[in-house]
Amino acid sequence: VSFYKGLRTTLSNGKTTTIRKERVALYDVFIPNAVYDLRIALSREIPVTNVIKASTYRRERERESFIVDSTRFDFTITKSTNQVSYEIEVELVDVNSNLDAFVDVAFNLAFLNLQ
Repeated sequence: VSFYKGLRTTLSNGKTTTIRKERVALYDVFIPNAVYDLRIALSREIPVTNVIKASTYRRERERESFIVDSTRFDFTITKSTNQVSYEIEVELVDVNSNLDAFVDVAFNLAFLNLQ
C-alpha cells in the first residue's frame, strides 16, 4: 500500500487499484478498563484512474477478509517504519442492507475486549 496526495494505491494479486477516501464522520471512543479503544469512521471510497506513480508513505500489511451477508470483516497486521499495528475493520458492503444488523455486529465485535 502506498499513499500520495490523499490517494491510496494498493497492489494485491498483481492488480493495482487507487482510491480516494472521503471522510464523512470520525468518532474515537475511549473504553475504560479495556485492552483497546474504538474508532468509528464513516468514509466513501472513490475509485481514481490516471494516477502518477509516486508515494510519500508506504506500509505493508497482511490481511484476512471474510464476508458474511452484507458485512465484510478485515483482520489486518500492518507494518510501517518500526511500528506494527493490529486492525479490525467491519465494513458494510451493501448500503441497501439492514443497517441495524450491521451496527449490532460491529458493536458486539468492538466490545468483546470488555469480557
